[in-house]
Amino acid sequence: MKTMCKVLLIGRLGDKPVVKTNQAGESWARMRVATHRTTQQDGQFKEETEWHTVFAFGKTADRCGKFLSKGSGVFIEGTLRHNEWTDKDGVVQHDRDVRIQEIHFLDKAPQQEQQAAAVPA
Repeated sequence: MKTMCKVLLIGRLGDKPVVKTNQAGESWARMRVATHRTTQQDGQFKEETEWHTVFAFGKTADRCGKFLSKGSGVFIEGTLRHNEWTDKDGVVQHDRDVRIQEIHFLDKAPQQEQQAAAVPA
């Protein structure tokens, strides 16, 4: 049986995407996306927030930087990546992030932005 690593997130951005360009001239963007869930504990409902680090590359990164801002709603499909590194104190650190394969902007854009987004790249 084949395996699959797929992540689906629907959430809101915690801040405007940070878009940078690497030495090869390729764009990449880093975003923090909040998702929420409601749990019940001792008869009380409680809302919990999870924060996810998400990366986009190429034209997707450019579009995210242009059209998304703090609070923007997004639907993301991607893959989960595990990262491991050793910090300056010699301690091995771990984290996970999501690499975007597809993203849908959930908020209505102003008319000018919609027309600009419709122009082929």
